[in-house]
Amino acid sequence: MASDSNTTTTSTNARGQVAYEAPILDSPPPYRVSFCSVCGSPVPDPPETGSWFEIHAGLLDDDPVLRPDKHIFVDCKSDWFEITDSLPRLTKAELIELRISKLKGS
Repeated sequence: MASDSNTTTTSTNARGQVAYEAPILDSPPPYRVSFCSVCGSPVPDPPETGSWFEIHAGLLDDDPVLRPDKHIFVDCKSDWFEITDSLPRLTKAELIELRISKLKGS
């Protein structure tokens, strides 16, 4: 539901809790969009500096041989979804902390 102030948009979850609040912008922020030259799918735009970046598994056509090394955003998962393996489980805050430490080279 949109607020009357035209400054934020609010969404509530099934429990009536505020799930998302974002500023309403007159124009989108500048950003680059990259697309696969073969199929046209949107793909990540890796930073020019940095030794790693993440891609969505759904972009892959074949088995990448790599396997997941962690679950992320576990604080946002549905109550009915059960994680049944022993991989590390990171909340949004823990993931942000991990990414910052990687950018710093720790």
